[in-house]
Amino acid sequence: WHLSSCINCKQFSFGISTPIMKEKRSGPMPKIPRSSDNDYTQEMSRTRREFIARETGTQLNHLGHYSIPPETLSGNIENFAGVAQVPIGFAGPMLVNGEHAKGEFYVPMA
Repeated sequence: WHLSSCINCKQFSFGISTPIMKEKRSGPMPKIPRSSDNDYTQEMSRTRREFIARETGTQLNHLGHYSIPPETLSGNIENFAGVAQVPIGFAGPMLVNGEHAKGEFYVPMA
């Protein structure tokens, strides 16, 4: 699957050429690995990526490159496995007249 169907996105692609699933299995799917001790660690995120790669046959090469400390994510996400990159640009300078920001700013846009 590629995101190349959008207009002017020929250079932007997720790079996944097959669906993220294997053939149908007989029986229940195994549960995603969890840790009752500490579920928000780099080791657990690596374990989950390896599990998904093994179960789906898909490589998750980029998800493990992140700067967010997993231990800060408790209560924000379950089964943390990594991050996805989002293209970001900046608009501005823009005049902002908000409650907490007034003046000209460069504003990040995704």
